[in-house]
Amino acid sequence: MSCAACGAPTGKKQHSCAVCGYVFRNGAEPTWDRRVEAAAFEDLAKTLEEGEMLLGTTRGRLAGSWSGRLALTPQALLWRFANLGITGDRLVLQPVQPGTGRVTSEKTLAFPLEEIYSISLSDADPMEPGRTARMVVLLRTGDSIRLRASGRLADSARRIVKVWDSLTAHLPERKRVVEEKCIHCGRAFDRPYRFCPFCGQGQGDED
Repeated sequence: MSCAACGAPTGKKQHSCAVCGYVFRNGAEPTWDRRVEAAAFEDLAKTLEEGEMLLGTTRGRLAGSWSGRLALTPQALLWRFANLGITGDRLVLQPVQPGTGRVTSEKTLAFPLEEIYSISLSDADPMEPGRTARMVVLLRTGDSIRLRASGRLADSARRIVKVWDSLTAHLPERKRVVEEKCIHCGRAFDRPYRFCPFCGQGQGDED
């Protein structure tokens, strides 16, 4: 059995997903358990250095390339779900156990903000816009981190992007990634599409 929102494996006796907080209720409007947000904040707070403060947190399913960090943390290849937090100086990532929603070990990945090229967000669910968001963190090494957040955690991911924007807007060397959007409906894409997944219209000239 897996969560209908984020895909995390769940037990038969669970009433909500330990990763995204989706409450299992057939035929009802989706509701979300807020305890997962508190768990993410608590576990990320344990990784902070003296005087450091969390400015935003979220969690979700991971996908991405890790070639620049494998020598330091080869276990990262096995991470399927993770907490992600941003402070005034760095981005912190830590693995999450899907069955409990808590961290699996004390190992974390931390990226100084100056190593990050961009942080962007797009809607990942054409059927239910706003329920699922895909965050893409692009590093200056060319590596990327992709995190898919659902429910209230999707809103938290949007706040992280806003924090990133506010922390880096003053930097003269900052570059913005050109966002892929539908030329018809204007919805943002998480990757290039030949046909818009939201309105179904073709993108660009066709042969």
